[in-house]
Amino acid sequence: MIVAGIITRPRKSWRMLVDESVRVLEEGRMDEFSQAVVLYLVNYQRIKETGITPTARRLFYRQMKALNDNERERYKINGRRLLSVEGVLGYPECETLVTTGEFDSFTLPWENAAFAAKCPNSTFALIEGADHLPQLEKREVSLELFSTFLNGGDVNAVDGVRVYPKGSYDRLERRRSDRLVPANTRYPALTGKMIVAGIITRPRKSWRMLVDESVRVLEEGRMDEFSQAVVLYLVNYQRIKETGITPTARRLFYRQMKALNDNERERYKINGRRLLSVEGVLGYPECETLVTTGEFDSFTLPWENAAFAAKCPNSTFALIEGADHLPQLEKREVSLELFSTFLNGGDVNAVDGVRVYPKGSYDRLERRRSDRL
Repeated sequence: MIVAGIITRPRKSWRMLVDESVRVLEEGRMDEFSQAVVLYLVNYQRIKETGITPTARRLFYRQMKALNDNERERYKINGRRLLSVEGVLGYPECETLVTTGEFDSFTLPWENAAFAAKCPNSTFALIEGADHLPQLEKREVSLELFSTFLNGGDVNAVDGVRVYPKGSYDRLERRRSDRLVPANTRYPALTGKMIVAGIITRPRKSWRMLVDESVRVLEEGRMDEFSQAVVLYLVNYQRIKETGITPTARRLFYRQMKALNDNERERYKINGRRLLSVEGVLGYPECETLVTTGEFDSFTLPWENAAFAAKCPNSTFALIEGADHLPQLEKREVSLELFSTFLNGGDVNAVDGVRVYPKGSYDRLERRRSDRL
């Protein structure tokens, strides 16, 4: 048996995505459905490693949008079946190859390995440089791996495949993305570069009220109100057409906030109180600093981010076009290219979809949250 892309117990976020995709499909909203499938099956943080081109993603989107009635029905049936079980009901006893892509962010490598660990006669292998669909992204390697396994050959000899021995699975990384190391404020000489996204130098009264209210509602356990408020205030509804944040994306954001666990809620409350306890920024980085946010950010306004950049002696200020407060989610590819270019010493002016402002021009940025009526 060959098993590719599997989990033994669905994550809460995974179930939410599958549930939402089935619901949108049932409502016939094929454009949103197709966008969501591409968004969640492609690991945008590893585009350079996987080499999944914009053309390939467009073709995948168009393929999903063109599903016929039978294919849509099959997707809905499979989706409901996946949601109806809490975990795998049994494990094969025959020779089993369990595999996925090295950078699969939908069914994570360690989740596939957890399945392999419960199969008495299994081999677990990662296909290098691949995402969730290695049979499409790394066809030749996948076909050689499958063929070698089925014909009783040595899968360790297949180029582009990393085979893990039994007992080593628990050392696999469990994070979907790399751990971020916080900037060292006590020893600035040890900080080479810094990226700051969505910041203000002095909280507005309305901003403090929003943060204070969200912490209070969270402390009272009113998760429905809390989640609605987070979406309401982090999404710029006046610029929905420009940012393209769909109702599906907003619902998923709401459900994600509502599903915060105890640790995540506590961390939000601690961060909220910390933000409310200071009147302004206590210091400014002296290293190379990229300050950025979305063009239509209405939570930390562009001019407020620019005011922070103006006080950093070695800063670059850039707006990500067509984005809101969370450009790293709304404009993933542009954000990743901007961050990568900056960190690698490239010219951020050359990144498409980014508007870089020269020093001295920040005071000309619009200060209103919406157009003058």
